Amino acid sequence: MKITRIVVFPIPTTDRWIVYRVQKWPDGSVISDWPDREQAVNNAREQGRHYHYDCPVVTYPEED
Repeated sequence: MKITRIVVFPIPTTDRWIVYRVQKWPDGSVISDWPDREQAVNNAREQGRHYHYDCPVVTYPEED
């Protein structure tokens, strides 16, 4: 399983954020959800370090 990126994005109509692991094949998986962007991004980075994923953490919509 090759992880290509970890994406953080808002869940529509809620105040929560999803941390999503994107795999090369066959698809991705939800790692967790968080009550705000900062916690979600921190968790995504920690997941990347913990599991030694050599991939970027991407936030949508992008931060200004």
